[in-house]
Parts: sequence; C-alpha cells; structure tokens
Amino acid sequence: MRHRNSVGAVAAIVVALSAGAIVEAGNASASTTAPPSPQARVETSYDNSSITTTAGTRTWFLQLSLGAGSYLLGASGDVVNYGNPDFVRCYITVNSTVLAGVTNYVGTQAQAIAFSLAGGDKFTAKKNVVRLSCSHDAAGTTTYVDSGATLWSSAVTSISVTKVP
Repeated sequence: MRHRNSVGAVAAIVVALSAGAIVEAGNASASTTAPPSPQARVETSYDNSSITTTAGTRTWFLQLSLGAGSYLLGASGDVVNYGNPDFVRCYITVNSTVLAGVTNYVGTQAQAIAFSLAGGDKFTAKKNVVRLSCSHDAAGTTTYVDSGATLWSSAVTSISVTKVP
C-alpha cells in the first residue's frame, strides 16, 4: 500500500478539505518560526486496500503516530463491493480502543458507499497509534476501501468530550 504523510498547519487542512481534495499541507502562516510540533497531519492512501475476507476481522489501512495532547481526528473514504450485499464497519482507533465508528451496507445495488467519521479526545500517553480500519460481516466477501481514503488529526489547545453511555 502506498501512502503519503503530510505535516502542516490546521488552516491548510481546512482549505484542503473544503476544496474536496487532500493536498500537501503547508505552513499556513507567514511566520519564520516553526510550530513546536505538528499541528495537523494527513495520511492518504493511493492504492485500493482490501478488507480481509474473514468476517468480523478489522483490517487497518492508514496510521498516524501522535504524542500526548488533545486532538480532533477524522477519516473518510469509499467502500466498494461488487458481490453480495454486506455490512461494512469502519473505525478510528487509538491504541486499539475505538474512538469513532460508522456502518454502511454495500454490494449489488449500491456497489460503492462513501463513509466519514470523526472524534476527539485528550491522550496522556507519550505515543499514541491512531488507525483507520474496516471490517465486514459476511465471510468471503471481496470488499475493499478505494484509493484516496484519508485519516487526519488536528492538535487543539483543549477539548471537551462527552461520552454517551
């Protein structure tokens, strides 16, 4: 799987996302001082990524490594299935814990479905592995995530998270 990692300012991601495409993120200010750490990161796939044919098993496609801090996280892409209909579930996980998830039904009539998910939290660990992963419910289905899937993070100064039971 080929992918590119970009580091830049939050404004560059907002512009890129509102334009409907992810571009190489750059420093949004004219300042000559570099930010103390990456403010925003984008990871984009450039190849189709197959989801394992084993039902219920997550396959991860994109990954970011983040330090301690507060972050907004998001992911988007297209799930494709030309076979029998199946539920496809995509997740953003942080250190193997699900932060956000979405479920789509794809196949036969709807052969490609877009997905988008977002979340945020404060991470206290020095190293945090953020992943975009997907699974499906039916064994043997040849489902994949189309090229162009994106996982992004944006550091924020503070975050208020309400967890609903």
